[in-house]
Amino acid sequence: THVTPIALGRLDVLISQGMGDGLFKRLGAAGVKPFIVTETSCDAVVAALLAGTLVSGQPHAHGPGHHA
Repeated sequence: THVTPIALGRLDVLISQGMGDGLFKRLGAAGVKPFIVTETSCDAVVAALLAGTLVSGQPHAHGPGHHA
């Protein structure tokens, strides 16, 4: 069982190159906007975020035993 940490503090956005569907949904439920990106330039990602043009990809699915 996964638990979203309470210690997210004042986190409004989380940008990553990958995350599972469960985390994606838990972040959204906690008020954090998750973005999954393929861009490797941090400057380009932040510029797109600030411009309001950053688009998130889709989370990947995890099956049973994915942490094995």
